[in-house]
Amino acid sequence: MQKPTNVTISTIAEKAGTSKMTVSRVINNHPYVSPKTRLKISALIKKFKFHPNMTAVNLSKMEPQTLALVIQYEHLFTNYYFSEILQGIEKAVDDNGYDLIILNYSTRHEINISHLTSWYYSKLIKGFIVLAPPMTSPLVRKLKDEHIPFIVAGGHAGFKNINYVDVDNIAGAIKATDFLIGLGHKSIGFIGGPFDRGDAREREFGFRKALMSHGLKVQESLMDQGDFSEDRGYQAMQRLLQNKIRLTAVFTANDLMAKGAITALRDSGLQVPKDVSVVGFDDINIASQMNPPLTTVKQPIFRLGEEAALFLIDYEEGQRNDFGKILPTELIVRESCSHLWNF
Repeated sequence: MQKPTNVTISTIAEKAGTSKMTVSRVINNHPYVSPKTRLKISALIKKFKFHPNMTAVNLSKMEPQTLALVIQYEHLFTNYYFSEILQGIEKAVDDNGYDLIILNYSTRHEINISHLTSWYYSKLIKGFIVLAPPMTSPLVRKLKDEHIPFIVAGGHAGFKNINYVDVDNIAGAIKATDFLIGLGHKSIGFIGGPFDRGDAREREFGFRKALMSHGLKVQESLMDQGDFSEDRGYQAMQRLLQNKIRLTAVFTANDLMAKGAITALRDSGLQVPKDVSVVGFDDINIASQMNPPLTTVKQPIFRLGEEAALFLIDYEEGQRNDFGKILPTELIVRESCSHLWNF
């Protein structure tokens, strides 16, 4: 194949599906590139007989590129969801020669937010990935007002004119509820997430919409709220069991609350799925290991993190402007649900 004319570092980056910075790092034998990416870029450089000029070399002398992952919920640090989304972010960061720091801050202290944004102005951070922020987040508001590069990963509902990557929470909740109704369940409980989280609201909306589409009444007494933690799922399930209306199934807004709900049902002398069917949301790595294995809505958690990081990297290098992406969900059927034969 004839070598194309005017091959540049941008040409190699485009064909490799990476950034120019990553190509520069390979050229200069920089350590922060994955072996797979390094091999691909090296093969392209050899194929096109590319000889870098001083511009490419000078890229290696730039300050290290650092992205910040910002978390506002303390329990996320020990959450399976966080672990998987972090792996996706780290892959994109490593493949493109960037660094990552993880930050936690409280919405109660505005001074902490100012401290975070000062890192951007000091050129210590190139942009922020804000993980599932509350809908009233002052950090998102400040980043937007000051035109600082950022993207919301998950829970974007409630914000306007921001960059985001999220999953189709509404469609996922509809799939879960439709599945239970298809098994004959009509008295279905719901355990939602924090009301100030956009993803929690969307999952509740999907649940309500599915019931109404089948002509079923939304029974508020069979709805409770947790905080996406196992303990709160347990407590919410206990409260639902105290209602006069007996439920035969429950949809929880995440898998950890489903785990807590199953424990509460078992402690109350009920069997899953014989007495009560349970569906979760997320498909974290413990879902298939629960007793019984959990039927759940799978969201592409790893990809969510990877897409968010790639957006910021491309944005920094002028390859993207406004961005909004919704990723699909999938219902994973396991053993925590059964038909309701006496309907």
